[in-house]
Amino acid sequence: MSVLVRPPFPAAGAHLLSTALGVAAVDAVAALGGVSVGLKWPNDLVAPGAGADGADLKLGGMLAEFTTGHGGDAVVLGIGVNLAWRKVGFPQDLRATATSVDLLGGALDRADLVVALLGVMDGLGELARSSVACDQLVERYRDRCVTIGRRVRVERLADSVAGNSVVGTAVDVGVDGALTVRDDHGDDHIVTVGDVVHLRPA
Repeated sequence: MSVLVRPPFPAAGAHLLSTALGVAAVDAVAALGGVSVGLKWPNDLVAPGAGADGADLKLGGMLAEFTTGHGGDAVVLGIGVNLAWRKVGFPQDLRATATSVDLLGGALDRADLVVALLGVMDGLGELARSSVACDQLVERYRDRCVTIGRRVRVERLADSVAGNSVVGTAVDVGVDGALTVRDDHGDDHIVTVGDVVHLRPA
């Protein structure tokens, strides 16, 4: 589904709208669907360790797009979650990397999920009035983020950092949404855009 959000935006930045949606999605899938999921930075819902080899399997993803026009500024938030694939058959080429709520042993009606997510999004006004509320939201994100504490490789966009990759331990996500990765030399790298691969212990 997609949700159109207009100002006022969160005091710490409009990017926190997708943060709020991710937190809400994790909580709703756990509470209503009965399965444990987490957030992979920056925008994926995953089932930690659910793969045959102990890998995290992707359950869903989110996108955010800032728009301007005659109606004023707005953010379009999009989210897709795999809910029920058992009967129709999950695509063979995705089974090693993705899953669905029912394949994890849970059950979640799409209407119930939509209602839960819209209920959370309807109550985000406090984020526009309070930097403390923004900090609290980011702390909730950290608690649900399975990337923090993991050894990762971040492939940064070629046009921004000459295609460099960073390997190290993900140690934090800031209120600005940036991921901090500490390399093997103890140097911290602030990553704002990139693809993250969770590395398994050697």
